[in-house]
Amino acid sequence: LLAPPGCRVLVHNSPDQHESFAPHSLDGWYVSPARNHYRCYKVWMWETRDVRIGLTVSWFPKAVSMSTMQASDIILVSLNQILQCLKDPKLANPV
Repeated sequence: LLAPPGCRVLVHNSPDQHESFAPHSLDGWYVSPARNHYRCYKVWMWETRDVRIGLTVSWFPKAVSMSTMQASDIILVSLNQILQCLKDPKLANPV
């Protein structure tokens, strides 16, 4: 799962990492996937103020919606870029 950096997550602590009645997860912020670890995530932890590799995480909010551009917005941005290139060809061709 790829999520935007900065999403709030809870990182599960395995039973050998906490006492019986201690919290079973810790609060943190998602940083990125841990590329050298299978299905793990890099999480910045509040408690330690450091990045930790987490195997099991709970995501907040559950459904992360990414903002998207409408087709009309993409066309307007493209037309503005073309117009700028036509007005000043030196910017369009840096060579």
